Amino acid sequence: MKYFFILLLSIALFSCQQQETTKENEEQALTISNSINDSLLNIFKDWNYFSRGGDNWERLEGDSVRYTVNYQTEGDTTHLYVYKAEWFAIEFECNYLLNHSKYYIFGFAKYNDSLLYIVGAENNGRDALIESNLKFRNVFKTKDPFSKIRSLNELKNKLNVHGIAYMKKDGGFFQFFLSAQTILAYLPANAALSEIWTNEFAKGKLIKPQWNLRRLN
Repeated sequence: MKYFFILLLSIALFSCQQQETTKENEEQALTISNSINDSLLNIFKDWNYFSRGGDNWERLEGDSVRYTVNYQTEGDTTHLYVYKAEWFAIEFECNYLLNHSKYYIFGFAKYNDSLLYIVGAENNGRDALIESNLKFRNVFKTKDPFSKIRSLNELKNKLNVHGIAYMKKDGGFFQFFLSAQTILAYLPANAALSEIWTNEFAKGKLIKPQWNLRRLN
C-alpha cells in the first residue's frame, strides 16, 4: 500500500510539472507571436534556421535551399562555414575565386574585424587552409556576410527559438520551434493547408488568431 501511494504521488507531481511546462510554453509562444511582424516574416521567407551542430541558416530561393551557413564565434574570431558556396559568393559579391570543384564546404574566418582566413573541406574529407591574412574588404568589398548572419542570429536569440521554418510548399505558413517537441505555427489568412496539415494543427490549440501551438508526441 505504501508503494501504491508513492506511485500516485509521483504521477500527480509529474502531471503538475507537465502542466507547468505547457503554461511556460504558452507564455513563450505569446511573447513570440507579439514580437513577430510582417517585416520579420518577410525575412524568414528567405532564411530558415536550425540549431543542430551550432547555429545554421539556410538561404531560400523559392522552394529550394540555395546554400547553408554555419555560424560560430570564438573570442575575436567569427567563423562562417558555407555549403553550396557558389550562391553565397554571388549574393555577397565575393572577390576571391573559390574552387568549387575541389572543395564542397568553405570556411571563412574573420579575425579582429579586418583579417580573413579561408579554409576548404575537400571531397575526400580533408580540410585545407586555402588563404590566410587576407584583408577583409579586399574579399567582400560591398556586402558583409558576417554582419548579415550575425543580425539573423540576434533576431533568433531575441525570439529564443531552436528552429524557424517557412513551409512554402506545404501552404505558406511558418513554424517556430520552442523545443524539438513544441512548435508554434503562424498561419497566414491565405495559407493553403492540405488535409494532413489541417489535421495536424487540430491537435494543437489557438493561442491567438492565426497562431497555433502544438506538442509532438
